[in-house]
Amino acid sequence: MMKNYLENRKGQGVISSTLLLAIIGCCGCGGGETRRDRPLSPEVGKLGIVLTTDTTNDPFVRPVMETLSRHFVDAGYLIVHQEAGRAQVVGSVSVTSRQEESILQISLNGQQSVSYDVTVQLTIFGRNREIVDQLQESFSAKYGRADEGAARRIVSQVRTGRRLDVYAKKVASADAERIRRDALDRERRQQREAKAREEEEHRQAEAREAERLRQEAILVAEGKADDSDWNASSADGCRGAVVTTSCDGVVAYVKKRPEGKHVTEAREAFKEGAPRIARLTDDKDWKEASVERCQHPSTRGDCDGVRGYVEKHPEGAHVTKARSTLLSSSATIESLQRKAILRAEASQTIEQLCQSLDQLENVEQAEKRQHRVDVESGTVNLYERRNVTAARVYLQDRTKQLSDKVARAGVQFNRKRDCTADE
Repeated sequence: MMKNYLENRKGQGVISSTLLLAIIGCCGCGGGETRRDRPLSPEVGKLGIVLTTDTTNDPFVRPVMETLSRHFVDAGYLIVHQEAGRAQVVGSVSVTSRQEESILQISLNGQQSVSYDVTVQLTIFGRNREIVDQLQESFSAKYGRADEGAARRIVSQVRTGRRLDVYAKKVASADAERIRRDALDRERRQQREAKAREEEEHRQAEAREAERLRQEAILVAEGKADDSDWNASSADGCRGAVVTTSCDGVVAYVKKRPEGKHVTEAREAFKEGAPRIARLTDDKDWKEASVERCQHPSTRGDCDGVRGYVEKHPEGAHVTKARSTLLSSSATIESLQRKAILRAEASQTIEQLCQSLDQLENVEQAEKRQHRVDVESGTVNLYERRNVTAARVYLQDRTKQLSDKVARAGVQFNRKRDCTADE
């Protein structure tokens, strides 16, 4: 459209060369070069900046973000990703675009060229979401194209506004103070830990010394206690043992003090007295074996003492007599054992016999009642009579068998006594 407009005006002879130069010159309008920016301060150069945007559906968002990021980097700023964990400030970018209205529409290759009025707002937030700086720039551009000059102007305003510089110095000062405090706290903590270690080492040294003195005292006391236990062991009495307990003191000393000063003497004394103790123990056990009772046993346990002597002293001085006594009494002991077994079984048999007698008595009474019923009715219930008679005969046989079994066990049965339940 602009080309057609210029050609028409030229054809009409009303366009001047001055106007043409002005129009051509305006084609480069969009912002002149900014003055030479001063170098960034060290604090700003180390400040990590994250560029973000909440605008998602505007065609100029992506090119604006890429252009701004590139110009910030070219200017020496540190642009980082948020997930990198180094961000100290956040630059929030807002982009809005609106199609320009113009009476002059230029056509190119038969298509109209549309321009947009684009507004870019940059808000810089600090660590605590406080606003550090806020800038805005507008430019005119074709669809989806960013204006390099606008991006340079925004970056230049950030540099010349010095608000970010002030904030960076404040952050650096706070970081330096934090580092100083951390170093001071670390130094104090190290001093406390060093003092605690020194006190702990001193305490352990004192504890070791106290333990050493205690062990020395224990050794002295143990030595005295060892001598006392040895004197109380009666080693001379063990050597010339006259009773079975003559060496008990020596044995107790060795058990209590297996590494005692006199343990060798104790073992020698026991070795010398052991044969005497063995003979004395043999005689004592033989006297306690109740040989006379085993020779004429009346219960099955009357030979337990002699049997125990043989098991304890298989090579004893009296083992021959003990074995002959057991052999001569074996038949009697076996008979007593059989009777004991029969008596044990008889107790269960008596209980069964009592039950059988009670059942037989009940059947006999039932038989009498049935007989009276038959007499009174003048009829005979053969089926019932056969059942009652069969039960009576069975119980009579069982009662006799149980009575014979109790008699064979040598037990005198008394129904009143043996079949009466305990109160």
